[in-house]
Amino acid sequence: HRIGGGKRAQAATELYASVRHDRKNALAYAELGYLALTEGQAKTAVGYFDRALALSPDQTQARANRAAARYQLRELKGALSDIDQAILSEPGRGAHFATRARILEAFGENSRARKDAARAAALDESLKPSLAPLLAP
Repeated sequence: HRIGGGKRAQAATELYASVRHDRKNALAYAELGYLALTEGQAKTAVGYFDRALALSPDQTQARANRAAARYQLRELKGALSDIDQAILSEPGRGAHFATRARILEAFGENSRARKDAARAAALDESLKPSLAPLLAP
């Protein structure tokens, strides 16, 4: 699994070395998942997040990131389950509500999606531009 160039490649190399040294390093697997996700490698990312969560189920950010990866893969039921769990753990994170809004929109649940988008924007104003289509009347 090749990840990016430059600083990203260096980070990935260090993380690969970390998991080779310690196969139980949940944080390293979560970080590898995040790098893969940001490189558009959603399927690879899900594998890393699965490993991280198997080792440390309380990693809320890894769960939220797995939801985003599953959304990209159109694994909507799994994505919704993951983000619901993340919201239960961190109900004050606007990004979690933004992710759920996008997932709900993909399910065609536009009313619920708009409510989550509004909640996300209220919790984190920086999300407003990316949620503009859902926030429009």
